Amino acid sequence: MKKIYSLIVSAVLFFSTQVHAQLPVFTDDYAPGVSFAEFGGSTNLLTVVTDQKFAGTSSLKVDVPAAGYTGGALKAATPQNLTSFNAITFYCKASKAVTLNVSGIGNNGASNVYQAEYRDVAISTVWTKYIIPIPDASKLTAEDGLFHFAEGADEGAYSLWFDNIQYEIIFSGIGAPTATFASETITKQVGENFSVSGTVAVYPVNSVNETIYTAAPYFNFTSSNTAVATINSLAVGTAVAAGTSTITGKLKSVTATGSIAVTVVSAADPTTAAPTPTRNAAGVISLYSEVYTNRPVDTWSAVWDQADVADVVIASNNNKKYTKLNYCGIEFTTNTIDATNMDYYHVDVWSPNASFFNVKLVDFGANGTYAGGDDTESELPFTPALSGWVSLDIPLANFTGLTSRAHLAQMLFISSTSTAYIDNVYFYNSLLPVQLKSFKAAISGMQGLLKWSTVTETNNKGFSIERSLDNTSWKEIGFVKSVGNSSLQHDYTFSDITPANNVNYYRLKQIDLDGRVTYSGVEKLNFENILTKGLQVYPNPASDYIFLPIGNLTEVGRYDIISSNGTKVAGNSINTSNSNSNLKIIISNLSNGIYYLQ
Repeated sequence: MKKIYSLIVSAVLFFSTQVHAQLPVFTDDYAPGVSFAEFGGSTNLLTVVTDQKFAGTSSLKVDVPAAGYTGGALKAATPQNLTSFNAITFYCKASKAVTLNVSGIGNNGASNVYQAEYRDVAISTVWTKYIIPIPDASKLTAEDGLFHFAEGADEGAYSLWFDNIQYEIIFSGIGAPTATFASETITKQVGENFSVSGTVAVYPVNSVNETIYTAAPYFNFTSSNTAVATINSLAVGTAVAAGTSTITGKLKSVTATGSIAVTVVSAADPTTAAPTPTRNAAGVISLYSEVYTNRPVDTWSAVWDQADVADVVIASNNNKKYTKLNYCGIEFTTNTIDATNMDYYHVDVWSPNASFFNVKLVDFGANGTYAGGDDTESELPFTPALSGWVSLDIPLANFTGLTSRAHLAQMLFISSTSTAYIDNVYFYNSLLPVQLKSFKAAISGMQGLLKWSTVTETNNKGFSIERSLDNTSWKEIGFVKSVGNSSLQHDYTFSDITPANNVNYYRLKQIDLDGRVTYSGVEKLNFENILTKGLQVYPNPASDYIFLPIGNLTEVGRYDIISSNGTKVAGNSINTSNSNSNLKIIISNLSNGIYYLQ
């Protein structure tokens, strides 16, 4: 008999639960330990308000100014481990439909190693949720720059509101990205560094492509020949030895489009000095040269630039040496430059490896103030020949973005993380009608004797001689007509017969036939205690006569009385018979005023 066994199996059901983890940054207030760190140069008014909110009780209101920009970071007091999240989300609305310039993560207001940004975001007047995918959260083990934004005044003053800013795990809606970085062909010296630029990831977010501008360290880069070039986890490359290598990259498992072809050469330096400038000093505004008088420069490498600078001597000539040059900021904001009457910009460059060398000029506008609403700038690209001095003479008219050159305040050199030697940085006027060879002043007796020479003259009307007692306010004291047109050297002199009894400053104002003017350098003479030494008259003041003490005369002399406007009004010879006596001079016929006795 068969035994039939009854088997009863109890069904066991297993359930998996998806946990939607969150890390708040701002909900009804700043999350514990989170504060706002403003960006440099920004104008910020942030308030927690209750009259507008997506959920809960409050939102973060940001007032966008009418000029400048607002911007900063919501920063954690303690760096956070964000490796378990794949996105940051936030709700936002505005008082009018606008485009938010920047929103993102990885910037704490001071550093931005792992910055990722969603730019030019359309914001409406209705609360809307925005999602910023994190390119590679495994990199964010200790990040304190939790969220940042920036918005300029290009759309006028208005208000933004943020709510429910938080890190999330989003299970659907974010697709696999495409990744790219800028392709380059670069040449580096052994020991030099290079960087990667243009790193971008494009994510389909709820079927809409979002371009996320990422910092290069999110990518993992590989060198095809590590004996020639290496690249580390922060995307900093190093030239190791002469040869070639190719840099490729990935964003997590996604192969990125782009490559860097690196050629490494042995280190080289210039052995000869840059060409000596020959421009007429009267038509030059110099920032750096041993030929001309240089204007003050605040810095040759601003704190915000990406370059190292050092002073070096090449063939007894001073130079600026830039290394790791991506862009350097030269600032002369304290004493801006008026280059209105200049028509060229000059710089001498020597580089062993620069694939390009760009020059940018920035003018602070009529108010002479940074971000004053009328700043303009313009950048021009150049490809210098390597390992030789290249003289760039650039027409200022080519800087088409500069609407004015009256308050030039910044200059940038932009290159490919390269080395560049710089000399002879100046603005000049190529159309000067006169090439001035020299201008000197000397004390001759009780007069100021001015001498100058020209090498060439074209349509030159003449020279107005100007004097100042403070080197600021100038007055014409004479005019010397010139030869007008000549290719030969001509020498000129002028005597200041009425110098002041202290320091006198002199300069030449060269005047062209069409009214164009240029100025010479300034010479100074100190007549203190000279004009009153040896000659004493009495009484002083006087109305009818004065006495002039005469010492021992060995030859015939002369005295002249000069009015305050430089006109001779009286005078006579002094004979040897007047030696060792008081010469009486009648002045009753002179009008009331101030006179000089010469």
